[in-house]
Amino acid sequence: MNKFILAWVRDNRIHFFAWLCFFTYETILIGLMGGLFPSPLVGPLHFLVNAAFFYLHAGVILPIRFAGGPHYLLIPAIALELACYVIVHFGLDTALIGAGVIQLKREYVLDMNVIARNLYRGIYFLGFSTGYYFLITYLEQRKKTEQLEQEKLKAVIHNQHITQQLSDAQNAFLRAQINPHFLFNTLDFIYYNVNQHSPVAGEAIARLAEMMRFSIAAGAGDTVTAMEREIEQVENLIYLNQIRKISPPVIDFNYGPECRKLKLIPLVLLTLVENIFKHGYLGSTGLEIATIHVGIIDGRLHIRTRNAINEVNSRPGMGTGLKNVSNRLLFAYGKNVTYSYARLGTNFHVEVSVPISLL
Repeated sequence: MNKFILAWVRDNRIHFFAWLCFFTYETILIGLMGGLFPSPLVGPLHFLVNAAFFYLHAGVILPIRFAGGPHYLLIPAIALELACYVIVHFGLDTALIGAGVIQLKREYVLDMNVIARNLYRGIYFLGFSTGYYFLITYLEQRKKTEQLEQEKLKAVIHNQHITQQLSDAQNAFLRAQINPHFLFNTLDFIYYNVNQHSPVAGEAIARLAEMMRFSIAAGAGDTVTAMEREIEQVENLIYLNQIRKISPPVIDFNYGPECRKLKLIPLVLLTLVENIFKHGYLGSTGLEIATIHVGIIDGRLHIRTRNAINEVNSRPGMGTGLKNVSNRLLFAYGKNVTYSYARLGTNFHVEVSVPISLL
């Protein structure tokens, strides 16, 4: 509670200082001009009443009127404020006289002199309060205007940044169209020259070119692709990795024929299989060391992979491709997709599940 009060006083210290200066000014002025200095209790109590009416007028009455309140109620509200102001001050003086704080030689009654004096003071403080309200309103409006201008400026900068990124992306796409064209022409030339002397090398070049065409087409904006196309690229990837070794690893890749016509976002299955060759342990032969299964179970497409973990040659960036797959699946299918990967013993398991109704 004390901390709250201290924080409130700290936040309103300018108001306290201004009222203290104003009270000191009026006390000294009245004392010098009239030779009358009020008691330490009378002056502060009357100033508390003045401050209360000041903030009531600036914080309640005027905001209601200028926030869309009825126009015709403003004058009656001010008249009621002034009447209350006169009555409260008269009641306060009556209470102080009754308590002996103020000494008067005559009876204190609510006559025209008392009404006029308090009415003048009420108009005086309500006038200051009105000026304070319009000043605060002006400062708030200027602050809001500055914030809107800053937001507009940020929006302009953001739009310029997006435009620049779009331009860069378009340029990069044009360059990407040129570079693959040259690459595929070169691969075709190598294939026709190598295939005559080494059919195995020629087949490897042809499959590599096919995989690259698929990957570039998928990256150029294909939203979905038939699973049979990606299954073909997985078979190409397995073939290319097996022909490189004298003792090729055993890869168990099986899929149901009903999966081939389903359409999924591209490079999901291919990325999972590539992750096996990149991070898995494929050094043994004669054993089933990696499995890739694609099938439909209970109305959902399931993709499962399992491979032994390469504890020795773990490469940097492991898990980046899997996280990218996760983000793409969530973006494409939202919460309908189930995606998980984990290490279980010496094996690494990945599972993807998507409702076939979305495919």
